[in-house]
Amino acid sequence: MIDFEAANLARDARLRFRILRVLNECRPISLRGMQIKDILASAAGKDEIEDEQHVVRLLTDLSNGGYIVVEDKRTRTREELGLGFMDCCVTIKGTRFISGAAPPDALIADGRIVK
Repeated sequence: MIDFEAANLARDARLRFRILRVLNECRPISLRGMQIKDILASAAGKDEIEDEQHVVRLLTDLSNGGYIVVEDKRTRTREELGLGFMDCCVTIKGTRFISGAAPPDALIADGRIVK
C-alpha cells in the first residue's frame, strides 16, 4: 500500500531543495514568487507542484527555517499573501546548506542522511 502522506512529505523536501538551489544560483538577486513557481513547473518531473498556495507553503517553510528571506510586497491590507507579492533571496544559512557546510535538515532533501 502506498503511503501518500510520506510521499508528499518527500516530494516537498525535494522541492524545497530545488527552490534553495535556484535561489543560491541567482544570488545576490532576489526572485519573485511567480518566477520560482515557473521554474519549478518547467523542471518538475515527478515532483509536481499542486498550486500557488503549495509554493507559498514551501517558501514559508524555508523562511521559517532561516534558509531564505521572503520580503512581503503587498500594498493593501486586504491583499492575501501570494506569489505575486513575495520577493525571495537566499540567506547565508541557505548558502552554507547548499555547499554542505551546514548539517542536514529533514525538511530539505539534499541526499544527505539525517541522523
